[in-house]
Amino acid sequence: MRRLAIPLLLALNACTASPPSKGGYESAKALWEQSKERLEYESYGAAFAKSQNEQRLDDDSGCYEKATDQKVMLVLIVNGDGVISETYADSATAKAECFKAAYLGAKMPVPPFSPFPMMMQMN
Repeated sequence: MRRLAIPLLLALNACTASPPSKGGYESAKALWEQSKERLEYESYGAAFAKSQNEQRLDDDSGCYEKATDQKVMLVLIVNGDGVISETYADSATAKAECFKAAYLGAKMPVPPFSPFPMMMQMN
């Protein structure tokens, strides 16, 4: 019985760490909720922000000019290679879609775990 417990536990852990490709924004947000308390989250968040600012992904996108009074919540999924492989927004507005497109495929530092969800508020 002990032999089955370890693979089952590993399989269950793999399921909880899977990217939320089918669940959309709410699943991505739940993954972020699970991940944000991990010790390595904060230090990677600083490296992510530095890289994002250097690349000017949001500033150069033109997205801020769309619906200037609207805020958009994003969850960006960084894969094990440091690439933003999935983007989710709390709405389907033009501004939200613009930010999702601006970040999708961007190269970031390699995260300490994968998938790594990054939550951002865009004003």
